[in-house]
Amino acid sequence: MKREKLSQNMSFLAIVAAVAIVAIVVLVTTGRYASESVASDNALVASGLAGQAVRPSQPINPREVPVVVPLPPANFQYFKFQKQNDRLALNELLGGVVPVVGGNDMDMLRSGIAIQGNGRRVTYNQQLLFGQDTGSTGKVVFDKNRDLIVDDYLWFDNNYKMFTYKLSFVNELVGIRNFDGKINDTTGTTFSALGDTFYIAKAIENSNTVNLKLTDGMNIDFDEGQTRTVTTGGVDYEITCVFVSQTSAKFIVNGEVTGELFEGDTDYLSSRIPITVLKVTEPNPPQGHARVAFGKQVVVLVDVNFLDDQFYEGYSVNGDIIEEAMVQIIGHKAGNQVFISSVSYYLKANARVGADVFVPADGFLSQQIDWPAGILGGLWDIQYRAPDNVQSTPISLDPAGDDAYYLTFKNSVDRWYHVPFIDTSGQFKYGDDSSSLWFQESQNYQTPQVNENDKFVLTAAGDTSVLRFDSVDTYNQKVLFTDLAGGTKEASYQGSPWSGDLVIGGETFKFYVYGNEQEGYMLSMDLDGNGLIYGAEVNIVVKGGGKIDLGTNGNGFITTSPFNLVLNTSRLKIEESVRDELINIQFTDMGSTVELALFSQLEVSLKTGNNVPPNRAWGLSQYGVFVDLYIPQPAALNMTYPATQKFYNAYIKGPRIPGGQSPMFIKTTELVIQE
Repeated sequence: MKREKLSQNMSFLAIVAAVAIVAIVVLVTTGRYASESVASDNALVASGLAGQAVRPSQPINPREVPVVVPLPPANFQYFKFQKQNDRLALNELLGGVVPVVGGNDMDMLRSGIAIQGNGRRVTYNQQLLFGQDTGSTGKVVFDKNRDLIVDDYLWFDNNYKMFTYKLSFVNELVGIRNFDGKINDTTGTTFSALGDTFYIAKAIENSNTVNLKLTDGMNIDFDEGQTRTVTTGGVDYEITCVFVSQTSAKFIVNGEVTGELFEGDTDYLSSRIPITVLKVTEPNPPQGHARVAFGKQVVVLVDVNFLDDQFYEGYSVNGDIIEEAMVQIIGHKAGNQVFISSVSYYLKANARVGADVFVPADGFLSQQIDWPAGILGGLWDIQYRAPDNVQSTPISLDPAGDDAYYLTFKNSVDRWYHVPFIDTSGQFKYGDDSSSLWFQESQNYQTPQVNENDKFVLTAAGDTSVLRFDSVDTYNQKVLFTDLAGGTKEASYQGSPWSGDLVIGGETFKFYVYGNEQEGYMLSMDLDGNGLIYGAEVNIVVKGGGKIDLGTNGNGFITTSPFNLVLNTSRLKIEESVRDELINIQFTDMGSTVELALFSQLEVSLKTGNNVPPNRAWGLSQYGVFVDLYIPQPAALNMTYPATQKFYNAYIKGPRIPGGQSPMFIKTTELVIQE
């Protein structure tokens, strides 16, 4: 006697996630934390604590370490949410980049031919919809998940759509409705959806309610009394067809006896493996024959009114109702004929634990949702991978005691500057207690303002330098300067009034010299390199092109408190942005101390979490500026500024189908005959 063995390849390959390493910065202290600061996510305001700050020396950025992602396996393909001129940005909906994914994008969504039970051929198309008109909420956010881990995630809003799948029949499924509601000819339709082959085991219409039962199990033919062994999920199942009547059949599977199953009926083993009778015949001579679908899934789709275009709760898999799934079947009736033009469903977000769905880097949607079976067929998934590794450079505002701050940055030609920024040991002023910082020119060249030992900002052609005016050598008619990034400069002067040109980085800055040896010397400086002195204000340009607006108080003593320092990223550097990105850092004169605060704002929302060090908060802007705030006063603020906008990587993973083959005819089973 021959025995046949069918084995189904049900392996689901997953990409091994590379682990992002978070670099932990050693906190060098001169004391100990007074207490752990408890800060709101919406307003992290630094509150005054006298004494030297205990602060980080650089920001901890969980995305600064590159994540290595393995190449996709050959038998799967990945569709990336991006267009030629449109990448996925922070807080941008998936559907804002790619609203529709179809057969031209992925093999599993190819158009095909559905074969009805009577042999009628029906052309069908498939789509995955993410557009805003469908209500899909998937986007990348910087937030804390249910475990209070702060990071970037692919996020879906609880109880809102994650995706919509639509199967459209171009020339409609057509069947004749029996007295019992069964739609003949529609039953038995075979088609491919999302890379899996489905069979309509039962189709019923009753009072405008349509019920479709789909199965994607192995199709196995049995003669009455025949035994076969089937392997699925690594388990052998010995199946014996006990009897076949004109309308029903019965089986024994590994000792379990099924009920009497009519065409379209399903029984579940104790292991929840389904067995569905697709067709029974009793040929002459009388030896019954039955075709069954064994294993995998039985999906039931129900629309209580297929004549309208509404979605209704009516999706179940292997007998389990998926409350997050909503079904829409569209068609019409003519006499006892039933026409079905499309079948759609969408899946709402609901996490395994908690509510909102957070997919971490190198994670899959199916791993995070309450009902993975809600992903029809189970052969496809949505993956979020690590964002692009973009080179970034630090910007920091560091306290010097509790009454002053230094600004540290790198300019466009990779020179580091550590600049005394503000001080309140005497009066609230730019600079330090013994000198001033100038970033706005005199109103004219005849009103000098830069004293010896003062610092000034020069910015031209996208490059910034900060220099100190050291002295005037009247014998050689030279002015001496120190570049705060290192090195000295000198420039000659002549004429009346004394004037000269200071050349820095290939740019020329005009200056005028006033004063004498007894009273000291002062300069009028052209700060923007246009050769004129007329009150122009310059910004600091950092590596990557960001501009730091040092304030609106002009120069010298600060008359307005609080005031904002603003990190400005031009909208031209941000994809699809209609405005500049402005990160506001607030400084307040408290009399003998200075307070720094970074309120939660449109550009960046600060988060505390289990992976954020004590007394710290992290944030991330749309452009990709990472913010690390040490909260207790005197506060410290560290940022990393990317060379280009940071983009994020989300993919649809699906089975690869060899070119030129219709998904209809891709075999998912292998028959092995054993003697």
